[in-house]
Amino acid sequence: FVCRDTNAIALGTENEHPCEPTQSENQNPWLASSLRNPAAALPITFAEIVEEELQQEAALIRSREKPLALIQIEERAIQDLLIHYQAVGNPDEFVVVERSPQGPVAAPMWNKH
Repeated sequence: FVCRDTNAIALGTENEHPCEPTQSENQNPWLASSLRNPAAALPITFAEIVEEELQQEAALIRSREKPLALIQIEERAIQDLLIHYQAVGNPDEFVVVERSPQGPVAAPMWNKH
């Protein structure tokens, strides 16, 4: 954040000043070595790429074949939860109701018939 007031109040420890960058802000990620994270340095095999693409394709097929009635039931349940927790128009609380992510999905391919 930008500090324009020398009398700014900071939440946290007393020895930190809100206008001074924290230790994590001082570290430049472009200068960090990838050797710190050995998992990032491991090469990805062709078999892993193919397996990931097959999983994405399966997720796409599942999402395409989901019946409309089931989607409507889920949407109604989301709306009911928002009403139950009084999430709409309540300035005191922030409630988010959403579907859980199912992982990456393959891009749909459109074919001419």
